[in-house]
Amino acid sequence: MKIARQILCFLPFAGLAHCAWAQSSVQIYGIADVYLGPVKDTRTTMKIADGGIAASRLGFRGTEDLGGGWQSVFNLEMGMNLDDGSFTLGGGFGRMAFVGLKSPYGTVEMGRGYAPLFYSMQTVDLFTMNVNWSPAQLLSKSDGQGAAFAPIAPPMRLSNLVRYRHGDLSGSGFRFELAAAPGEGAATSGRFVGGTLSYRAENYYVSYSGQRLNTGTNSAVSYHADAHLVNGKYMMGPVTLSAMYGVADADAPGTFKSTLTLLGVTWNLGEHRLLAEFGRRNVSNSTRDNDMLTLGYDYNLSKRTTLYARTLRLNNKGQAAISMGLATVPANTGVDVSAMALGIKHNF
Repeated sequence: MKIARQILCFLPFAGLAHCAWAQSSVQIYGIADVYLGPVKDTRTTMKIADGGIAASRLGFRGTEDLGGGWQSVFNLEMGMNLDDGSFTLGGGFGRMAFVGLKSPYGTVEMGRGYAPLFYSMQTVDLFTMNVNWSPAQLLSKSDGQGAAFAPIAPPMRLSNLVRYRHGDLSGSGFRFELAAAPGEGAATSGRFVGGTLSYRAENYYVSYSGQRLNTGTNSAVSYHADAHLVNGKYMMGPVTLSAMYGVADADAPGTFKSTLTLLGVTWNLGEHRLLAEFGRRNVSNSTRDNDMLTLGYDYNLSKRTTLYARTLRLNNKGQAAISMGLATVPANTGVDVSAMALGIKHNF
């Protein structure tokens, strides 16, 4: 290693190597989150489940300073169910697994990661895209679509992804992100492209995201599944107002365009936080629409530990059968869902 660095010092791009031992760091991090509460669908069931605020996870991320404003970066993150100790997403580092280079010209990463649309939704969604409690998740549901073409739901995480972004995820100013995946299929099935353009100021955030996934029933047939999203939030002291409008559509037979309208408000009171978010999903040429309201309360015991409460009400119209809060909704029944939770989350 030392000899290799000495050789690099004589190359034309020696500025990248910095001709010295690079400063590097590796961080082990994670979330432990579990809750208890009743779920009502066709019956009432008491559940202990993972992830009332955020899905539990264990991760490793690191950087190495290469000099001249360049860094190598990596992130490996696995998911787990805290209620039974099992792994999620097939085990391994199914949540994220990528390596890349960060420079003054932007960051390029390759591996498994999130679509730009996900980060845009997560930035505005009060419940940060929580799979059990967030009304924003309605956009990714495929209920009412032809069974063979269920992938109309816009993907939020992809493998074999190349992602470029310019601008700080949490800093002010414009931010641009573009991602693509080759699909590695026999035809065009599995190919993906998506991007986000956003602007963040001191007290507001706005963005547009769009993406296209080629999908189909076999390698010889490919259809387009598209998603578009505009969203934003505005902060007025302790109160934050948020709004989102999304469209998911496909050109496959038996599929219908879905739209999501989302409104939310957060009120921060020191260690206390109150949240309310309403989402309405409309499926064109169908009676399978949905309304969902989620209320939340967080109490920060410290910077790392939070006690919380959640309650939701999901109205499945017509023969809709969307499930939230770990409910079991039989197909084509229109059964409504309600759920409550008391939980604790710890970041480490």
